[in-house]
Amino acid sequence: MAGWLLAVILLVMATLFLYLRESARTSTLVRFRAMETAALLRQQFATMDSLLFSLRNELQSNIKLAERGFLKNPSNFQLHEISDLSIFSIGELAQPRPVQSLSGTLTGSGRLADLPKRERQEISAVLQVDGLFKSTLASLPQLKWVYYTSAQRFIYIAPKVSVRVYAFNDALYRKEFWTAAIPQADPQQRTVITRPYTDAYGKELMISLSIPVYVENKFRGVASLGLRLNTLQQILRKENEPYILLQLLDRQQHLLVDSNGDFGSPAWDLPSSDFVSHAVSDTRHGQYHYILPVSSDGLWQVAEVYSWKLFYRVLWSMLPGLLVLLALALLLWLLYRLRQANHRITKLSQTDYLTGISNRRAFWSLAGRILERQVASGMDHENVFIMIDIDHFKSINDHFGHPVGDQVLQRVVAAILAVTRTRDLLCRLGGEEFGLMLPDSSVSDCQLLAERLRRQVEVLEFPELEGLRVTISLGGTAIAAHEGIDDFLKRADKAMYEAKKRGRNRVVFAVVGEAGIIPVVSENQPGEVSAESSGQFPQ
Repeated sequence: MAGWLLAVILLVMATLFLYLRESARTSTLVRFRAMETAALLRQQFATMDSLLFSLRNELQSNIKLAERGFLKNPSNFQLHEISDLSIFSIGELAQPRPVQSLSGTLTGSGRLADLPKRERQEISAVLQVDGLFKSTLASLPQLKWVYYTSAQRFIYIAPKVSVRVYAFNDALYRKEFWTAAIPQADPQQRTVITRPYTDAYGKELMISLSIPVYVENKFRGVASLGLRLNTLQQILRKENEPYILLQLLDRQQHLLVDSNGDFGSPAWDLPSSDFVSHAVSDTRHGQYHYILPVSSDGLWQVAEVYSWKLFYRVLWSMLPGLLVLLALALLLWLLYRLRQANHRITKLSQTDYLTGISNRRAFWSLAGRILERQVASGMDHENVFIMIDIDHFKSINDHFGHPVGDQVLQRVVAAILAVTRTRDLLCRLGGEEFGLMLPDSSVSDCQLLAERLRRQVEVLEFPELEGLRVTISLGGTAIAAHEGIDDFLKRADKAMYEAKKRGRNRVVFAVVGEAGIIPVVSENQPGEVSAESSGQFPQ
């Protein structure tokens, strides 16, 4: 029972250790995943910021040059009117003779004849930056659109579009990419990141990065980059980590997109806006949050993990270790059972099945160990061996049957064990013959013990024997130092047969190294209670 309890305690402790280790490992994995994704997002937005700043600077420089008369007139770019739409255009897909050198389409509101000089100059400046529009799209394939919206009521967008689908109209000035970038909303002239919206063709979800364009401190328009939303989702998503929800939030803590593809819904209140400058762990509402800044534009990333999902993730990651533990526990249990089985087999092989004491094989092994330990101790020890035989046992089996004989054996053994010490070695040598080894005992003490054993058996009552008595004959001898087991067995056996010769129910001790016999003085004289003298058992 104690072994099983210890095994259970060890298993519980090992499981707890595994859980704590996997919890720490999983928390580290969440932080690493968040940091890895935040780094990719930073790279993405840093590249877009760089391209956007380059575009803005080039536009500002060209507009300044155009207004000073250093750039070509826009008429050289085949501007033409589309009367049924009340717009003018150049570079559109449906144009009869499109300008092949342009990568985008320019559309504006009104008639060409009514265009003021300043607007024509700005158009000229924008068209001269077309090469930068083209290289921006080529350097960042994730971009869907690059466009410039002017306060002069025109837009240039790349790549080319059909004006029947997308053309300038005053509704553009109500879009977030514009309203968030005008001087009233963005006096610091920062980059503006819009919330998700559907692109001009109504097919893809986008966000725009916009930056205002100023020339000589006067607001002229907004340069913008349109990014596919699924680009950000692909960075956030990782198929084998469904327990982590990665969210990209804007400056107002609105959800731009998360790893599940959700977007646009307001984020629930995060701790405070100062998290933009450093990473923070926050645990609330059964959720674990790890917050990291993404860009100077006010974006941050939140790694959100539900505690119960993390718990199952930890259990799942523990599974190999648990299987090893269970396999080890099963192996230990099987080894324990095997040891028990081996112990039982060994015990059965060394135990007399009828009386429960050691058999002849066990006696040889145990007696040898006792003598070896005594020799190894380097001290002198007195040891005595007594051979015991039940008188007329064959006659008991013949007259009363083997079951009665078995009972006689069992009760005689019980009587002997009742007067011996726990360290004394009693064994059944065969049939009705027993051996009793008495370590650290003198011959004189053992002679008295032998006489006590004889009397203990003599007074036993056996109703099955119809009033007959059972007696034993005992032959003893001292065990000499460094003597072999066979030597003292033979000497004790001779002493026991001498006791039988003298009338049974007697104790006889043999002297070591001599042929003489020392009879034990006994109150029982031959013929008084001896089974042999009574004549009730045939010879």
